[in-house]
Amino acid sequence: MKYKMCPRFALALALGLVGGSLAAQTSALTRTSGLGYDGAIVQSSPQSGDGSAVSWTPTENDVREAERLLPPYLDTPAALSRLRYTSIRSQLSRYKRQYWGTSDGNRRFIRIHFFHEETPIVQKGGWLKSAVSVMGGGDRYFRIKYELGRNGPDPIQWTGWLSQDSNRTS
Repeated sequence: MKYKMCPRFALALALGLVGGSLAAQTSALTRTSGLGYDGAIVQSSPQSGDGSAVSWTPTENDVREAERLLPPYLDTPAALSRLRYTSIRSQLSRYKRQYWGTSDGNRRFIRIHFFHEETPIVQKGGWLKSAVSVMGGGDRYFRIKYELGRNGPDPIQWTGWLSQDSNRTS
């Protein structure tokens, strides 16, 4: 897989069946970790013309909240049906993460990008140098979107290939 520096973030399918490509933008990153996860918070950046930039910076508390809800969500029937034939659940702690703060009107989301530790972007340290979005790559790369402060079930939504309607959630 190749990755290159781009003038904007590429928000696209994060998990596919064939091949893969990476796009990155230089951004300030803050390393964060906790029980079962190791990641980097992407600092906010100016909005690009297509609205795809990081619009706010998640806090470590925001990250902990999303990470706390992730394992129970992965055990729900909805998630289990999407994870069939992948190793995501059994290897979740082997994925490095980037946490992007995005918004839609007054709604705030943390978009979590997952990179398996055996991928080139992790092995070469690229995930710690700049914000990275991946197209393709099988279950080695995927992302989810968590809505902060949402009341009710399933505040985590899949984006990319795992989504049942990836056109509306990516």
